[in-house]
Amino acid sequence: MEEEQKRSTYAMTTKTKMDTSESSSSNSKNISSSNNSDNTSSAAVLSDSNIKDPQRRICVVTTAALPWRTGTAVNPLLRALYLTRGRKQHFVTLIIPWCSDPNDRKLTLGDEYDFTTSNEQEQWIRDFCRTRANCSGT
Repeated sequence: MEEEQKRSTYAMTTKTKMDTSESSSSNSKNISSSNNSDNTSSAAVLSDSNIKDPQRRICVVTTAALPWRTGTAVNPLLRALYLTRGRKQHFVTLIIPWCSDPNDRKLTLGDEYDFTTSNEQEQWIRDFCRTRANCSGT
């Protein structure tokens, strides 16, 4: 009985692997790149992943936030701002972390930024976007 169950499990695993490899090879045919006459390559964009569609809702997630000025904080913010162009309000969401421990905030942000709530930090980021990133829509 146990041996039969092992064979059955093996067969299911093998079939799943085969199904996966078959579907991935057919997907790669659909999105494979083709050479243009100017020697650049382009790939077909599937409708499910087309971020140019202004009706598409986008969520940008990062592990750092302003005023901590690292690439991990700044780049996702600027990307989210850029993606808002031509979209309705609230179609792009930026998810950033909040350090709930005041000691961690002080260690990360220094004495200059003494946010006591995440709303204060959010307001600071919005002001930064308006004044430094020239984005009035935030």
